Amino acid sequence: MSNLSIPVILGTARPGRESADVAAVVLDAIKQRGTATELIDVADYPISGTEDPDEAARLGRYKELIDSADGLVIVVPEYNHGYPGELKLLLDSAYEEYNHKPLGVVSVSSGMIGGARVTEQLQLVSLALEMIPVEPTVHV
Repeated sequence: MSNLSIPVILGTARPGRESADVAAVVLDAIKQRGTATELIDVADYPISGTEDPDEAARLGRYKELIDSADGLVIVVPEYNHGYPGELKLLLDSAYEEYNHKPLGVVSVSSGMIGGARVTEQLQLVSLALEMIPVEPTVHV
C-alpha cells in the first residue's frame, strides 16, 4: 500500500446529484492502486457566512483533511458554465492547506464539451490557492 493520501472532494450538494456516482468510481480507482482516500462531501460542510461555532469546528476538520493530503481530486458538475457555489465557499475556507498540492479535476456535464468550462475555472482557482493542476482532466 502507498503512503499517499488523495481525498476526493464531491463538489455539489444538490439532491439527486449524478456526480456522486462518478466520485464513487474515482474513489474506487484510487483505492485499487493502494492509495489512501476518502470522500469529502461539500454537503457535510455547509457554510453560512455567520459566526457559527459548529461551522468553525466542521471547517477545522476540513482543513485538517486537506493539510494531511498529498493531493486532491475534485469531482464537480458544470452548472451554467461554472461550478457550484457551495464548492467555492468550501475552497475559500482554506488557503495554506492547499499550497503545493497536485489537483486533479473530474467534470460531470451533459453538455457537448463535458464540463470543459468548469475545469478551466477550477484550474484558475487552484493556481490562486497555489495548487498544482495536473493534466489530463477527465470530462464525463
